[in-house]
Amino acid sequence: MKPATARPWRLRAQLFGLSLVIAVPLIVLLGYNLYRGAERDKHELGAAALQLAHVAAQNAEYFLAEAQRTLEVLAQRPAVLALDRNSCDSLLGDIQKLQPSFRHAMTVNRDGRIVCPATAAGPSSIAWLNQVRDTMQFTISAPAADPGSKRWMVTLAYPLRDAGGTFIGATALVIDLEDYPLLPVTTALPKGAVAGIASYAGVVIARSRDAGRPVGSSTLESKLRAAALVTKSGQLEVAGSDAIPRIYGYTPITGSGWYAVAGIPATEVYAARRARFIEGALLTLAALLLAAAGAYAAGRRIEQPLRRMADVAGMVEAGDRAARASLAGASETVVLASRFNAMLDALDAGERRARETLENMHLIAVALDEHGNVTFCNDFLLELTGWRREELLGRNWFDAVVPDSGAVRAAFEHALGDGNIPLHYENEIFTRRGECRLIYWNNTILRDSAARIVGTVSLGEDITERTRLEQGNRAQLERLARSEADGKRLLELAERSRRALLSVLEDQRLAEQALRKSEMSYRALIENAADAIVVVNPDGRLCQVNARACEMFGYSAEEFIGMPASAIVAPADVAGQRETFRRVAAGERVSVSRSYRRKDGSVFPVEINACQTVDGLVLGIVRDVTERKRAEDEVRRLHEELRRYAADLEQRVAERTAALEAAKIRAEAADRAKSGFLATMSHELRTPLNSIIGFTGVLQQKIPGPLNAEQEKQLGIVRNASRHLLELINDVLDISKVEAGELSLASERFDLRELLLRLGETFSPQAARRGLSYGQKIAEGDLFVSGDSRRVAQVLGNLIANALKFTPGGGITLDCTRRDDACIIAVSDTGVGIRPEDMNRLFRPFSQIENGLTGLREGTGLGLAISRHLAQAMGATIQVESEWGKGSRFSFTLPMGGKA
Repeated sequence: MKPATARPWRLRAQLFGLSLVIAVPLIVLLGYNLYRGAERDKHELGAAALQLAHVAAQNAEYFLAEAQRTLEVLAQRPAVLALDRNSCDSLLGDIQKLQPSFRHAMTVNRDGRIVCPATAAGPSSIAWLNQVRDTMQFTISAPAADPGSKRWMVTLAYPLRDAGGTFIGATALVIDLEDYPLLPVTTALPKGAVAGIASYAGVVIARSRDAGRPVGSSTLESKLRAAALVTKSGQLEVAGSDAIPRIYGYTPITGSGWYAVAGIPATEVYAARRARFIEGALLTLAALLLAAAGAYAAGRRIEQPLRRMADVAGMVEAGDRAARASLAGASETVVLASRFNAMLDALDAGERRARETLENMHLIAVALDEHGNVTFCNDFLLELTGWRREELLGRNWFDAVVPDSGAVRAAFEHALGDGNIPLHYENEIFTRRGECRLIYWNNTILRDSAARIVGTVSLGEDITERTRLEQGNRAQLERLARSEADGKRLLELAERSRRALLSVLEDQRLAEQALRKSEMSYRALIENAADAIVVVNPDGRLCQVNARACEMFGYSAEEFIGMPASAIVAPADVAGQRETFRRVAAGERVSVSRSYRRKDGSVFPVEINACQTVDGLVLGIVRDVTERKRAEDEVRRLHEELRRYAADLEQRVAERTAALEAAKIRAEAADRAKSGFLATMSHELRTPLNSIIGFTGVLQQKIPGPLNAEQEKQLGIVRNASRHLLELINDVLDISKVEAGELSLASERFDLRELLLRLGETFSPQAARRGLSYGQKIAEGDLFVSGDSRRVAQVLGNLIANALKFTPGGGITLDCTRRDDACIIAVSDTGVGIRPEDMNRLFRPFSQIENGLTGLREGTGLGLAISRHLAQAMGATIQVESEWGKGSRFSFTLPMGGKA
């Protein structure tokens, strides 16, 4: 056989493939990181744009809220309600001081005639009046160009009502959109960024100075406008009209029908992405080249020693058992070659030991090829059969030594065909002298390296003599067995007789033991009974008593025996005792109450249960019922006292009820007077507070003149304190309306998701300033609910403000989930929590509970009380879950209102 030829190129290919398996995932990971980095940059840029849009939206919402409050103040002035022309100059002067961007203010009567300013204008210039009349709420008109100045204007209007609530006109502010401050002066746009406000129809309301797009145009990108209509708030990458790709953020402006948008150029993101892609491609190419060079060098270093070992393996396979591998080369290949040589040496040594073992043991060893020809036989086989080795090697085993070999040969061929030869087998063989020997074989199949069957190896033991001896012993044992059978039958008969006698004796012994145990149990039962037990003979004398009877009557057991039964009966019950004996003698079981007498002459009540035994004796069980009689008497006495006490208590309750009813009538009258007083005072206080807030804003805007830093600080304190006081007055007014039954709620469908997002934008910065986290989890899909959106926002605002106030660390979470036809809104915090004993005071007006934190006692304690009343008015109940020291969770439910 020729030595195997090594093919080193395959090894090199495998090494190169291994390097690729390592390099390719690294390349893919590099590319994925580049992609994720670019996406992260885009996301951060989009977040910055969305933040700019939020700033613009908050600025607009604040501007509109200030305008609404200004109009509400104007609508409460008597001169405005009277539609007096003489007060126009002072009114317009105050308005322009409050907001310089207002072109002019006006009041209009219900017929469309402009009262202030006193200028001639037809109804066509006040088309917004019908909208105010229909809604009776604060109204924002659609943007329109002024016919005279051609500048774009928008009108903010508020209805005027007389004392009966009837519409009598409107007061309005006209805003010049060309001068509208889009962003606070402290907010700077990045280079190339644009910002603006647009209506959902696409009309530009306001713009940044460098946006390159006039107010009033309709050239906003269609994709951006469509996205704002669908998702209300989000991010979008769009190429503007100036062909510059920008990443835009957009968000709605609450209550206006407008949305704010801001866009930042995406050029830097794309440039950074290209630079990282080129750098990654160069690194990838270098990695591939290094992998190829390493695979080629490793293949050359390993190939030559492996080829030499392959040649040696081929020489050994060809029969050269002395061939050995060279020990030259790298340290790893030298170790491999030395172990390969050691394996060949161990193989030769094992073969020698196997031959010596087979030659020395007293077992027949024979190896056959797949055709049954002998390929090996040991000396013990030759000694047993008288054959010479050269006569058997190469000869068919079955033809040479197996008598009538047809069945054995067929079994051999069938086993080799199935590949499953029997492990143990017996058959006879012939010696050269013609003697027949019985052999017990242990068989094994031989296979080559390809698992093909090449023959069998069998080890056999000569069991001829042992078999003959076993057959002689078996005949002798059969004769002995027949003689023993007769003797066994006699022994079995004697044994059965002996066992029957023993069984009778054992039954008698067990019966005697059972009788003794029964007698002992009976005596123990009588002696340990809790009641007295007496036995009377037919002569009427006591013949047996237990220990309890001696204890109960005061006699000893010896005194009792032979005593007449009438001696322990009270004289008054002797006749009854004789009647009892008569009934028992007649076969009845009697249970009666009697009076018995002790040895000292004292009489006590008992209950007796008596019956007749099988031997004609009377068995009586006597129970002392003295304590039970005493208890029954006591119960009757207590029952009579309780009846008398209940009658007295009923009279006192009736008197107390009448007093409480009178006190309730007085308290309700006082409460109504208090609520009316609070409502009147709240209205009177709001007007000067609005003036204080407005004129403080004028001073802060430095319209009358410049201010120093300390003055600005003090004015900020005044304005913040005034706003806080106004909020407290609003709470007092709300609770007064609730208690007076004058609270009215709107019932409309509104988008709860938009309201929750707006709350998040309001409270998230406050939480961040306190070092807290603020998160929202809002259910997917449409969330249109029925109710008053302003009051829902008020309830949630109170709950979130409370959570911020009482959470020193951790965070606040607002959850909104859908369940059936309702939305469940919950505010959770990780704050100080509420003690169980404070739960019943949680929703009381003007009540604040102890929280364990210093500096947290501000407020009136009205927020939760108002929130509970508002929730109940909308068909919901606020639920509270809290654990002291671990936080609280407030939740309530709103009915779904269907899709808008």
